[in-house]
Amino acid sequence: MLISLMALSPQRKLHSGLSGQIKLAIYGLLSLALTHSLDVALKRWVPCQEAAIISAGVMEGRVPEALRRAMTVVQGIDEMKSSVLSTLGYPMALIGTVVGIMVLVSQHFIPQLAKMVPRETWQGGIWWLGTTADFVVDHGILLSLMLMLATAWISWSFSHLTGRCRRGLDWLIPWSVYKDFQGVAFLLNMAALLRAGVKTLDALDILARCNGLMFPATFEEL
Repeated sequence: MLISLMALSPQRKLHSGLSGQIKLAIYGLLSLALTHSLDVALKRWVPCQEAAIISAGVMEGRVPEALRRAMTVVQGIDEMKSSVLSTLGYPMALIGTVVGIMVLVSQHFIPQLAKMVPRETWQGGIWWLGTTADFVVDHGILLSLMLMLATAWISWSFSHLTGRCRRGLDWLIPWSVYKDFQGVAFLLNMAALLRAGVKTLDALDILARCNGLMFPATFEEL
């Protein structure tokens, strides 16, 4: 059981020192000693959907199978997260490289070129290159603030924005990626609950109460 608890994903921020998985196992066992119920003991320390899977196993009397199902869900979600992060790493590195090149062009290439050819006579691609590089360097702070605000709004919109606007955004990246990710996570949790003997409507009701799976409008449509 200790190994199974360590495989679950900690939901609360635990104190520094031991790893989060070991602390989760320790706190889970201590809570189990006080409550005498595994699902109640873990409810404070693991995500809602994982606690629901374990709770269904407790009611069914098959706790080891429930822990294995929860571990399978956690591992599947972790693999998806790793895949998404590795995929996003390339465009982020590309953007950083482009910004670095613009800085080098503005600070080193453009001044040397302007000594040989007056900027007033530049045309075509060289004019666009100089103008773009200078804009990135001169307005770097403003662009960074706009990027941070856009990132914050996109992160907020993932789980809060609904309606027609959201349905339109779901066809665009990154909302389409978020939708696919949450859809797969929903199916993993739904399959685990159904295998535990939970009825379909009850499983939907359980997942609807758990935050972070899908936005509320989807469950309202279901």
